[in-house]
Amino acid sequence: MLQKGKKAIKKLEESERKYRTTFEHTGTAMTIIEGDTTLSLVNSEFEKLSGYKKEEVVGRSWTQFVHPDDLEWMKKYHFARRKRLAAGTRGRCCVPGWVLKRYSR
Repeated sequence: MLQKGKKAIKKLEESERKYRTTFEHTGTAMTIIEGDTTLSLVNSEFEKLSGYKKEEVVGRSWTQFVHPDDLEWMKKYHFARRKRLAAGTRGRCCVPGWVLKRYSR
């Protein structure tokens, strides 16, 4: 039984390593955002695109980095998308007429 547990842990660690490697080296800016809008992980492409270092954004809400004119609709989009994911529906979640104005730095 102990041997099975060790194998399971090793498989989990390997899976985590592969996931992090893929996340970091995908060539696309990526983030992991929690349900409460907290950024829990960003990759180096995100740093290049945004101009922020990981240490500056991880643990903070993405809402702190959005221009005030865009904040309300982006929050609606965020929560609508999370609701769709939780319901198991797939596909794009967008609202016609929503146009991103700008990000602030």
